[in-house]
Amino acid sequence: MRSEAIDREDRDSGVSMFRRLARTDRMLRPQDSDAQRLSATRLAPVSYSPDQLFSAIATQDPVLFDDFPSPVRDPDLRAPEALERRLAASSAEATHPVRFGSGDAKRDLTLAGIMRRWQVPGAIMGVTDLPVRGGELEDVFDTDFLAPWNLMTEAPPTIRRLEMLTAVFSTAGKLTDSHSDDMAVCNHCCTGSKLWLAWDTYEGLQAGLEDVERVPVTGRARFDMTRFLSLDSACWFVVGPGQTIFLPGKFTHRVYTLDNYIGVGSFYVGPANLLHTAARWMLRGSLWDDDVPGGLADTLLTTGLEALARLQNASPASRDEWGCAALAAALTHFEAWTAFEDLPDEPKLEQAAEMIRRLSRI
Repeated sequence: MRSEAIDREDRDSGVSMFRRLARTDRMLRPQDSDAQRLSATRLAPVSYSPDQLFSAIATQDPVLFDDFPSPVRDPDLRAPEALERRLAASSAEATHPVRFGSGDAKRDLTLAGIMRRWQVPGAIMGVTDLPVRGGELEDVFDTDFLAPWNLMTEAPPTIRRLEMLTAVFSTAGKLTDSHSDDMAVCNHCCTGSKLWLAWDTYEGLQAGLEDVERVPVTGRARFDMTRFLSLDSACWFVVGPGQTIFLPGKFTHRVYTLDNYIGVGSFYVGPANLLHTAARWMLRGSLWDDDVPGGLADTLLTTGLEALARLQNASPASRDEWGCAALAAALTHFEAWTAFEDLPDEPKLEQAAEMIRRLSRI
């Protein structure tokens, strides 16, 4: 069951779509003077290539692909109706947290129960943390769809648990408030569509755009379209069926479901964003670093150093699969992005940077 879709022309022009959405969320209302900036900040989908993916990861840029390989295992289930039937027929007894309405009231439902509510006209609900790995959906979604370059699947449990490979369900009208995940995120749309607004977390905070993970928020996070569009990092895009977004971990994002949505998402770290991720955790702290400040960065770097050591002697084909052609760009961007004097002493970070420098010269 889907809402009346916002047509393609509206999505491309931006102004009409945002004005329609502002009927239910006035924070999205653009000014007449915002039209040109709306057009300029729209992230258009592109055809997938490994070079383009790794280049975007290396330079910390969002990228939206029309044709990234689908994580749905069975080609017959890539048709939305077939996938919906398969999920609705689940007999699994495990329950998962579901958020209902604008107040995010919580209730636990089975997968079949989630699909029943998802199909109710006018229902407002969302599920973001239905695990795929080791769960009932492991035979539906390929748990290795980011292999081989996602380091998280081979990391120690403290890092591997953060991968958060999950199925995502939401209905038209559902808002996921402004938040950051502290790690790069990939999300593939199987059916439906979502509008994403994304920006650099700390540039946004300085401009008065709140992030529920970074500052105390009463009600919804403060957001303003004109302030958003003034940011150098601002971008917006619609993710539709078969499309896949890769978003750097430094980005806050605010997400609106346009049409009833089913997708699968995962966090990731690869050689091309290892330095950025570890340094960000060292400078800002990780959202999940509960025990020892900086401890997750140290564990991540240990895993990264092991992978980089293997790549020193790997075949050219294997280095290509891991995105090594983008490592020179990653190192250049990293060195320009961060002031090294602001980082605490971390020999593993320096060692990783040197190994990446050597790999980039092969």
